[in-house]
Amino acid sequence: MGASGAGKTTLLNTLMFRSSPSLQVSGRRTLNGVPVSSSTLAGLSAYVQQHDLFIGTLTVREHLIFQALVRMDKNIPYRRRISRVDEVISEVRCHTL
Repeated sequence: MGASGAGKTTLLNTLMFRSSPSLQVSGRRTLNGVPVSSSTLAGLSAYVQQHDLFIGTLTVREHLIFQALVRMDKNIPYRRRISRVDEVISEVRCHTL
């Protein structure tokens, strides 16, 4: 984790190709040693920014479904999106037990 101002958000934004144009970045972004692009990372992962809005009346599943509908490629069928939500929930359950 780290204290406020330690650079957590800057690091995540940089890793996800979201850094400010005024920030000078060098190095390579790789996944298991393979260079990745912003579209590759966006297709495999996401992170919730500190100021993202959550609707208090929605369940975790409903939030994940909303994100799947908004963020996943428009060509992915609805059933596949819901299937991916179920996979994520299953993975999280396995890792928290």
